[in-house]
Amino acid sequence: MKPQHERAVEFFGVLLNVVRVDNVDIVIFARPTPDNGNQFAGKELWPEDGFRPTEGSVINHLAFSYVAAGSALTRIKNAGVPIVQELQIDPRHGHTSFYVRGPDGLLIEIVEDRPIPAGNWSKK
Repeated sequence: MKPQHERAVEFFGVLLNVVRVDNVDIVIFARPTPDNGNQFAGKELWPEDGFRPTEGSVINHLAFSYVAAGSALTRIKNAGVPIVQELQIDPRHGHTSFYVRGPDGLLIEIVEDRPIPAGNWSKK
């Protein structure tokens, strides 16, 4: 996953960047603050007391499939992303995965599998 822009861009007074995964765009917004004069600072979308981890919420976590989860874990660790759960086989579902803490507390699972839709990226 690579960001669409080298640096965040301003969109209606909010800094953002976009990451594309398969055919899905994920828009990541910077949190506006009153000191940067942003018109959205203090609004409900960006709570003043900060975001909370997503476990146990309506959207518990997002999952992305990656053909080699071990190499993805190494790259993510080297980038300094907080690891919530190391690479392991899930006893309930039988897949290999690990969890990281994404922007603003979002729990993200990286699952070792062929990305969906299968066949769009590989002849495997």
